[in-house]
Amino acid sequence: MRRSRTGSVVRFVGLALAVALGRDALAAPKNIKTCTTIPDSGSYVLTANLSAAGDCLVLAADFVTIDLNGFTIAGNGSGSGIRSDGDFRQGIRVTNGTSRSFQTGVDFAFTGAQITVERLHVIGNSNVGIGVNQQALVKDCVLAENGDGINVGARSLLTGNDSSFNTASGIAAGVGSTIIGNTVGVNENNGLVAGNSSTVLNNTAQVNGNFGLHVTCPSNVLGNTATNNGTNLFLSGAGCNSSNNVAP
Repeated sequence: MRRSRTGSVVRFVGLALAVALGRDALAAPKNIKTCTTIPDSGSYVLTANLSAAGDCLVLAADFVTIDLNGFTIAGNGSGSGIRSDGDFRQGIRVTNGTSRSFQTGVDFAFTGAQITVERLHVIGNSNVGIGVNQQALVKDCVLAENGDGINVGARSLLTGNDSSFNTASGIAAGVGSTIIGNTVGVNENNGLVAGNSSTVLNNTAQVNGNFGLHVTCPSNVLGNTATNNGTNLFLSGAGCNSSNNVAP
């Protein structure tokens, strides 16, 4: 019997659609409804505000993306909002929400590399707002009323952040970092501190209690504005390329 060409086409399209839907289902983010340990790599998305007495989201895998989806994770003054399980983690991305009222809002300071943190509000964490290790990317975050705002390790990139009203310093970056277009203001200690071999470009530091900008040389320090700080611009050591800064 001769097969219908139309029937074959319908079956082929149906099979292709089923494969595509299966692939999309596998790729869909997993929902997070409560504070928990995340055991597997993959994408996760919050579906509600979360509260914790201690740690909230503990990552026990590499290559995890967490979309806070506009929601807030809130603590009681202890623990961390998002942290490693204690093993060294890499390939973590956290985005799009708020972490507040912990000891540390996002904590990979000694237990992670290649960590991306972007579009977060990090508020009222008593120790550090965002603490991440080397090769970090911290972008477009707003931090206030933490101990230190942002602490990153060597060879990190910070851009578009506002870290102000912290009880210690706004931003501290390790050697070889690139720090572009950030704002640090009204921090009780320093505004922005950068290790040697860094590029510090187009940042604004205002009304910080100690140094507005403290950069270890040799580094590139270009086009920054630092006014009304304890000391506006301090270059430690020799060999900095410093030009076009407004730092009276």
